[in-house]
Amino acid sequence: MASLPSMGELIIAEEDIEIVRKCWGDILENTGEEQAGLALFKNIFESCEEAASLFSFLDPAKKLDYETMSKNKLLVKHAVGVIRTVSAVVYMLEEDELLEPILKDLGARHQLYAVKIEHYDVVGGAFMATLRQALGDAFDARAESAFGELWKHVIAKLMQSCDSATVERAKHEVATAPAGDVGAD
Repeated sequence: MASLPSMGELIIAEEDIEIVRKCWGDILENTGEEQAGLALFKNIFESCEEAASLFSFLDPAKKLDYETMSKNKLLVKHAVGVIRTVSAVVYMLEEDELLEPILKDLGARHQLYAVKIEHYDVVGGAFMATLRQALGDAFDARAESAFGELWKHVIAKLMQSCDSATVERAKHEVATAPAGDVGAD
């Protein structure tokens, strides 16, 4: 695994930040958060059918096509939350001291939901497929490389920065969350 930058360092090169922000801005402008999120989850479920079993608000026996997913309010809420988290990461790339706790908490929550390391690979592949679908020819080799670097560092932080205190705090947050909010981001 690549070494992580220390606090205050960029997690990807400045030229990659520009590419990532331009592409991400185009996706949000052209598709919106909900459609982008549902496209991501469609790609996740197509590449790993058992991923649906990780979500208490999904019936894995039902076909998870775009229309079915768009009618599931909890999935839509979760999908939008994921896209908003990606947006936060994209627009906080120079602010590692602010980004680190977000990723640390996110990693802890995913541990609670039995997410395994191999699931991050599935999501990474689905994320890249979603970018490719949304951007078409604009998702060239340079953009793919920039997003690939971003993904590697984000996943490394999710997996490395998850200590027991963070997991315990996440357990408490999950236990005290209002109904319907569990797993929403």
